[in-house]
Amino acid sequence: MSTLDEVAVVERHAVALPDGLIERSLREVLVAGHSAAGFAAGRIDHERDLTPAASDLDRILHREVVDPVGHRRDLPRFRLGFLKAGDGDAPPEEIFSPSAMRGAPRVFRVLVNLSEYPRRAFLWTGGDDPDEVVVPGRRCGAVHSLQYWVDAVPHCGVNDALGYFVAAYEAAPA
Repeated sequence: MSTLDEVAVVERHAVALPDGLIERSLREVLVAGHSAAGFAAGRIDHERDLTPAASDLDRILHREVVDPVGHRRDLPRFRLGFLKAGDGDAPPEEIFSPSAMRGAPRVFRVLVNLSEYPRRAFLWTGGDDPDEVVVPGRRCGAVHSLQYWVDAVPHCGVNDALGYFVAAYEAAPA
């Protein structure tokens, strides 16, 4: 049985983001998705599908957050896993976003919280009950990331009324 400290880390990153870039990117991602009953959600899964502001944001996140993590951990270049956003009260079937990748190739993820609000996630580290991890929201020129091996740690994001905006980057070691 692993402990949370052995399988995941939350890290703060100082990032120089142009004024309004996060908000423009958020709107572009939400427009790419759907909305109903007071909840909007959008997702982009491939770098080739990034919108103009989201593409600028992606370049900055690679340079200032993701590539330095990869260098420290001796991982190959990260690729965009997804960029996703939600706004409003999620319907009950979308409150939790469970994901388990057991049997998948070994993949390390850097999940960057771009929202001004904290992002809650549950990670299962071997017991029946998950550990809750809170990734702080962006503040004062900094964003936070949650870093973990997705194939080894079943996980679940929580979509609450505060909304969310996250970018996930993944690298598979050779």
